[in-house]
Amino acid sequence: MSKTIIIKFHFVLFASLLTVIVACNNKPKVLKETQTVFKEPKKLASQKTDQSETKISPNETDSKTVIKFKDLTVSIDSFLLFEETGKTKTFEKDTVEIFSDIGESIEGKLIAVTSNLLEVVTIEQRFETSMTIMNEGPHCDLTDWKHYLSGWQKLKTGKKGQFIGVQYAEKDGIKFPDISLDELKEEVKKQCGTEFFNLLKNIKTQTEYPIGVSISRYYLRITGTRNDNGKTFTKLIIFSTPMGC
Repeated sequence: MSKTIIIKFHFVLFASLLTVIVACNNKPKVLKETQTVFKEPKKLASQKTDQSETKISPNETDSKTVIKFKDLTVSIDSFLLFEETGKTKTFEKDTVEIFSDIGESIEGKLIAVTSNLLEVVTIEQRFETSMTIMNEGPHCDLTDWKHYLSGWQKLKTGKKGQFIGVQYAEKDGIKFPDISLDELKEEVKKQCGTEFFNLLKNIKTQTEYPIGVSISRYYLRITGTRNDNGKTFTKLIIFSTPMGC
């Protein structure tokens, strides 16, 4: 065998070995990257399980109303104000009134109360009903006249330390004191005008159409003591609720 043939043979053999070595070195790298990209980490798997076990309450939505006093904050989940969704209200006084959106109430809602200066002892709720005069679509609400006012009820505490708004039966929302029909007619004439007054000409009882009764206000009372001097405090929030659209 000549020298030229031997050199060519060695070169071909060396090139073949080099190709095999490069291929072997590259192959594990690709597999390793593939495993890193597509292999599901244990942490993600456990997170997926936790999410599937978590049940979201119908009341838990993105909307939240926050009511801020100087020394205490009240947050209500899934509750809309009349002005806009999820608005924060700040007040200086201890008694405040806010206006709920149509169809909104604090019944059954999760209510959180936080403060660094106050020790909350109790949270109580009550409701108020008012009379309305209906004319098919339009109606006139007598929210500045007579009312039925319920007693105070303590709110229960949920699993996460939040309070749960008291829920009322349908029959509770139509309670109203006995009234004089003549007095009612005069009030309607004064507040609502002749058109609504004429609707009451032939009524015999205060429960007849076009007379209606429903909840017009909710009250939330928070009481406790101050951490710095031990004095008692009371915060009162009045939620005015539209009686129709």
